[in-house]
Amino acid sequence: MEEDINSSGEMFWKRFDTKVKEKSLSQNYIALKAGISSQSISVARKSGSMPSFDRGMKIANALGVSAEYMLTGETHFDEELDEAFIEIARNPLASNLAIDIASFNYKERQLVALYIKQLKSTQERDVEILTGEDFPDGT
Repeated sequence: MEEDINSSGEMFWKRFDTKVKEKSLSQNYIALKAGISSQSISVARKSGSMPSFDRGMKIANALGVSAEYMLTGETHFDEELDEAFIEIARNPLASNLAIDIASFNYKERQLVALYIKQLKSTQERDVEILTGEDFPDGT
């Protein structure tokens, strides 16, 4: 698992370098725009370590790309999938799971998002039952 995390980190920084070069930007500019020190970016790039979720999001935003692109090299505009992935990635207990999901192909990530949506729906329904609130359909 450790190799996968390091490999993902190395790929993140390769994509970083590619986008910086494509857009003729500097690391200092990205650091400033992301609100991260240029030194911390340098250290992470040299070590090939995956940035934290928050830093990764800030870097992706500063580059004008999605976090999905930075993690997988792919870009799909699927709001539901993005919300599910972000929800997983923000949970400290699931941070390794977020890295694993990043290695899935698009269809696999869609299935994960669907599963999370179904779990949330079931959880909301259980809360309504426990609190005695009516369901939205009036049942």
